[in-house]
Amino acid sequence: MTSSAGGPSASAPSATPAGTGLTVAFIGDSYTEGVGASDPSLRWTTLLAAANGWEELNLGVSGASYGQGLEEWNSYALQVEEAIAAQPDVVIVSGGLNMSELDQELGVESVFTDLRAGLPDARILAVSPFWVSTAYPEQLTLTSELIEADVTSVGGQYLDVGHLFEDEFQYFELDGLHPDDAGHQLIANAVDAGLPVEIGG
Repeated sequence: MTSSAGGPSASAPSATPAGTGLTVAFIGDSYTEGVGASDPSLRWTTLLAAANGWEELNLGVSGASYGQGLEEWNSYALQVEEAIAAQPDVVIVSGGLNMSELDQELGVESVFTDLRAGLPDARILAVSPFWVSTAYPEQLTLTSELIEADVTSVGGQYLDVGHLFEDEFQYFELDGLHPDDAGHQLIANAVDAGLPVEIGG
C-alpha cells in the first residue's frame, strides 16, 4: 500500500485476531479439561480460543494420556476419533502428568499418524508436556523429544513452552497437581506466544 505522496504507508492494525473463524480441537488430560480453574471460561484452552477468535472444541479427559492401553476411556485414541469426526481446522494436543513408558511405546506415534490420516488438511500442533512445580523428570524430557519427532513427521508443529511451573508453587491448587486460574492463564499465554501467525499468536 502507498500513501497519497507515493511512499509506503503502514497498514492500520487489525482488531480481528488472525485465527478468527477457525475451529480448534483440544486433545488432552485434566489440564485441558480445565481442572483447577474456578470456571470453564478460565481454563487455558478457552482463554486461548477467546484470545484468537476460535471456536473451541475441548475433548480433554482427566486421567487421559497418549497411551494407557489405547482402547480404554483414558487413551487419547478416543479423543482422536472425536476430533476426526468433528473435522476441525486445527488440533492442539497436550499432556504430561499421566505419561508412562507404556505411552511412549504404544501411544505417541499413533496419535499423530491417526490425526493426519483422518484430517489431511488440518494444522496439528503438540504442546510440550506440562509438569508440576517439582523438577522436570528426565523421563518426561525423553517423551518430549518423542512427541516432537512424531508430530513433525506428519507435518505438524511442536510448541515448546518450557518448564512453566518448576519452583512456581503459587500457580497450583491445594492438591499441588492442577493449576489455578493464574496457572491456566500462564499456560494460555505460553501457548499463544508459540502459535503460527496464521492462526494466532
